Order: sequence, then structure tokens, then C-alpha cells
Amino acid sequence: MFDAAVYPFLFVALYFEVFLVLTFFEKESRRRRALTTLSICPSVSVIVPAFNEERTIAETVRSVLALDYPKDKLSLILVDDGSTDGTGETLEQFRGHERVTVVHKENGGKHTALNAGIALAKSEFVGCLDADSFVSPGALKLVMANFDGGDIGAVTSSMSVNAPKNMIEKMQEAEYLIGIAMRHTLATWNGLYVTPGPFTIYRKRALEELGGFRPAHDTEDLEIALRLQRAGWRIGNAPAAGVFTNAPKTVKERL
Repeated sequence: MFDAAVYPFLFVALYFEVFLVLTFFEKESRRRRALTTLSICPSVSVIVPAFNEERTIAETVRSVLALDYPKDKLSLILVDDGSTDGTGETLEQFRGHERVTVVHKENGGKHTALNAGIALAKSEFVGCLDADSFVSPGALKLVMANFDGGDIGAVTSSMSVNAPKNMIEKMQEAEYLIGIAMRHTLATWNGLYVTPGPFTIYRKRALEELGGFRPAHDTEDLEIALRLQRAGWRIGNAPAAGVFTNAPKTVKERL
């Protein structure tokens, strides 16, 4: 009697796991093939909203400037959202760069900083990168290869922990790795319900149609994803596009 109940459950669980794995590799194989045909690189503006991020934002900006992407198609918009530390001064170091725009505004929340950047962007696509995250050089091309249909409104990257050292950070890294596989598989059915701040690229027209970001109690990435899907846009995923973020080092920071 016990076996009759357990075996069907184990079969369904194993079937689902195999399906996830096969879907993951099959879908990524197609995306990598698409990358080889990315002969025309669309224009992209990467927006970095920042509030009191003086310790990490310089490295964040440098990682974007080092992206393997045509320089005339890539620009940065750095938005200081009323920081009270040295973030503003750090951003000023990049003001003279030909591909960088620096904006200072009163504190209004991350969604207002993102909207300010979108308003200034003249590109076909806009990206969001948190000021404590760093992208790998090939990430943008891998993301853009996933805009292979006119109904793709956004594409997310694969977020990992930046240089994990202690047990808490390594536990979070394991959680992120599981999430990478799950997000890529869910993208098959347009099941992604969040477009994370660490390097999501949006079709600018889609954001403009929705009226930009809204206040959502620090969950603007969830709110915009649900509105994108409700409006008929699909959300893709690029698991090979690496982005690294600083994770809490202690349980107290995590809470």
C-alpha cells in the first residue's frame, strides 16, 4: 500500500527534474546559436540607480564600460538618488567619459531613479544594473541574443554571489545556482515573475507603454515584470550572461 503511493510520486518528481534539465540545455543551445548570428547590435543604455553606494559603484561602472559590445551602441546613465555619502563625488569621476551621463536628483526611491534614466535614454533598449553588482564582459551580447522575437519585452541575466567566502555567502551561492536553472526553464512558458535589478535589459518601447516603474515597496522588479506579462510581453532569460552581486555576509545582514 505504501509503495503504491510512493512510486507514482517519485516517478512524477523524477520526470519533472529530467524535464527541467533537458529544457535548460536545449533552450540555451538555441540561444547560443542565435548569438552567432547577432551581427547587428541594437543600441543599449544601462541605467545604474544609486543611493549611498560609494563603496561599490565605481567597480560597477567599470564593469559596464568593459563590456564586449560596440562602443557606439552602449551608453551609461548614472543616477544619484540623493545619496548622503560619497556616491555623488564618486560618480563625478566619470562625468567626462564620452559614454557616461551623470544625474543627481533628490531622493525619491529606486523607481524614480530608473524613470529618470529612461527619460534620458535615446536607445532602443535600456538596462538596469544595481550599484552593488558587476557584469561579466560577454553578458550583454548574450542577453541581446535572446531578443529573438518582437514580443520579448525584457531579458534577465544569471545572478551569482560575488566572491563568496564564508558559509553564509556560499549557502546563498548554492541558492542562486538553483535559481539560475529554474528561471531559465520557467522562461520557456513565460513564467518569470521578476526582472531582477542586477542586469535586466528591457525593450524601451515596452516600458514606455507601461508608463515606467511604479513605487512597490522595494519590489519594483516584481511589479514591472507582472505588468509586462499582463500587457502581452514575454520575459526571456540568458543563463550564460553572468552578473555578480554582493550578498549578506551574516545572518543579521540577511534579515
